[in-house]
Amino acid sequence: MNSTRSTQTTRRPPLNWLLILGLGALPLAVGLGRHLDLPALALVGLVTLAWVLIAGLARIGRPVMTLALAGLTAGAYAIVLSALITPMTSGRLQGPVAEPFAIIPVLVVPTIWGLGAGFIALALQRLLTPPSDHHARRLP
Repeated sequence: MNSTRSTQTTRRPPLNWLLILGLGALPLAVGLGRHLDLPALALVGLVTLAWVLIAGLARIGRPVMTLALAGLTAGAYAIVLSALITPMTSGRLQGPVAEPFAIIPVLVVPTIWGLGAGFIALALQRLLTPPSDHHARRLP
């Protein structure tokens, strides 16, 4: 008996790098807010809400990976901006570039933040997907 096996390759949607770079800039508002005496926790909540709503309601492909990379991008932005701004404001280099052991946490913490937001966005996408589409379309 000769059976033909159907091989289907599931192609993941490509990552939208421009969106990732843009979403990665949102957490910069938290640092800016600290200088304006705004509550950091409220700003973190607003950034998380924005990430989840943008990724969830726009039904972007691969929301978990997109928001994890947005978090990583946010950490990279923080490192670069710290290296550029602190010499001008304090007269000497401060931050992760001056303290290299701090680079890893500055990258890891927002990446985990984005990962968590990505799972929430994925849950939102699945919640908004009609039941008949759950089997026809797998969300990453």
